[in-house]
This record gives sequence, structure tokens and C-alpha cells, in this order.
Amino acid sequence: DTVADASSVTIADSGNDGVISSTDDLGHTQLSGSIEAGGRITGLTISDGDTTITLNEGDYTLLADGTWTANVDVSSFNDGTLTVALDAEDANGNTAAQVTDTIAKDTVADASSVDIADSGADGVISSTDDLGNTQLSGSIEAGGRITGLTISDGSTTITLHEGDYTLLPDGTWTANVDVS
Repeated sequence: DTVADASSVTIADSGNDGVISSTDDLGHTQLSGSIEAGGRITGLTISDGDTTITLNEGDYTLLADGTWTANVDVSSFNDGTLTVALDAEDANGNTAAQVTDTIAKDTVADASSVDIADSGADGVISSTDDLGNTQLSGSIEAGGRITGLTISDGSTTITLHEGDYTLLPDGTWTANVDVS
């Protein structure tokens, strides 16, 4: 035997949606895979490109059939692509080809924007503007959702709910509000 069997590695998020987000358990991101039965893991790392965590024996569970699992805390990694790399060898010391897997980490929403348009284009909503049809617009992260949208003059607050605004898949939104 001069060739090790192929290995595998998988990184999974607890939401099973292919993205590690703030709703996932960042402290227990699951890594798993397989190597040749009777073999050993010679290198196991996860990295965001800036920070790398090396998992040592005891940081993962390797069964006699070659399957293995590990839980990793990814909370300290930057948002972006996380890469897991696995190096292994068989019982005879033959090195298997390195295998990798990647997953996106996205735990922070992009900045949102809001604009209030006044019909006079002077930056002030006044009695000469169409107070019954004041346009709000802005943007959020593409594919995101609006969790709260209010307009207030300090004493009166108007809360907009889903259906009171139009949100497009690219994250742009508009609403018309009566501020009279």
C-alpha cells in the first residue's frame, strides 16, 4: 500500500443554510469528515485569512473507521470566507492529498441608509410640501429584512410595518408617509 485513500472535510453552520450568521452557535461550529480507517490526522486548521486556529489531537474526535468531528469557536474570526484544511496519512504513513472546505461567515449587517424627500428640495418639510405624501427611501443589505422603521418629530412617532413600505431584493426600499 503506497497511496492513502482520499479524505474529506466539511464545515457546517447550525442553521444549515450555508452561512455562519449571528443566529448560529458561533462557539460550536461543527467540522467533520473522514480519513482512511486506521489513519491519522496530521494537520487540521480553520482560518479566515488573517487568523488561523490549529486543532490538535484532543481537539477532535477520530473514530477507528476514519470518521472525525470537532467543534470550533469561530466568534473571533472576521466576517468573510472561512477555510478548513485537513491533512492526513494512512496507517502505513502514506500522505493523503490535502482537502479543504469553505463557508461564508456573515454576522454583521451592512450599513443601512434613510432619506426623507421634501417636495421643495430645500431639506425642510414644511406646510408648502405635500405632507400627506412624504417619501422615505433607503437601502439595507441585499436580501435583508426591515426590523423596524419609524419617523418621529420628537413628540409624535409613526411606526411603519411590513406592507407600509416596498422592499426590493437588492435592499432598496421606499415608503410614502402622511406627516401632516
